[in-house]
Amino acid sequence: MNLILTSVMSRDTGTKQINNYQDRVKPFHIDQHHLIKRWIDSANNIKTSGIIFYDQISDKLLSTANTTIKFKQETKLTRSNHCDNRFYIYKEYLQQNKDIDNVFLTDCNDVYFNKNPFDLMSNKYDLYVGSEYRPSRWCNQRFELINGYGVSWELPQDEKIRYNMGIIGGRRDQVLKFLEHIVSYMNHVESSIGANTPAGILTLHNHFDLSRVFTGQPLHNHFRMAGFEDTEKTRGSAYIVHK
Repeated sequence: MNLILTSVMSRDTGTKQINNYQDRVKPFHIDQHHLIKRWIDSANNIKTSGIIFYDQISDKLLSTANTTIKFKQETKLTRSNHCDNRFYIYKEYLQQNKDIDNVFLTDCNDVYFNKNPFDLMSNKYDLYVGSEYRPSRWCNQRFELINGYGVSWELPQDEKIRYNMGIIGGRRDQVLKFLEHIVSYMNHVESSIGANTPAGILTLHNHFDLSRVFTGQPLHNHFRMAGFEDTEKTRGSAYIVHK
């Protein structure tokens, strides 16, 4: 079975830090219903199954569930930052559901599908991961912040692209391997600090053969990639459009 997992968390998590949520008090899914619906509609269009984990959500969104796209309530909170906490949820779910063959983990409100990403998978690669290019200032600052809490993480010096945790896919065993390592890294960091991007980068660089990690076109569009424009053409040819 092939399955796409995503999440929409609004309560008791660091949603104010996500997607310019800022200081609004409404759960962000209320304002971004149309974007979440876009994920659902595009997943339906490529005829794949998906699960949206949520803590609290509107009846309007719940009514969009069908035979292939389901909602699953999840209130367990391991970390106070949702972008971190979702990986704990995914790990537990994949450990419990051994009938899954291949899986993608994606962002929700800034992702949609043009084509079925499972059609890209082959024995040549272990993981299929999103990436972008951006100046390293933000990530350097994040590593510095995390290191202020008793760990010693170093940004890989040979990093040519910046892996993005908004798209992670592969065989169930490989994605579980990724999740076990990213969770292990985050367990060493203060719960309130968003650590999934640095932890994911270290997981990929230290625990996977990067020659077996597929990233870029045609898996996803050229978002912030040096030397490329993120045009309607590149978005149209990508299996997954992110941001």
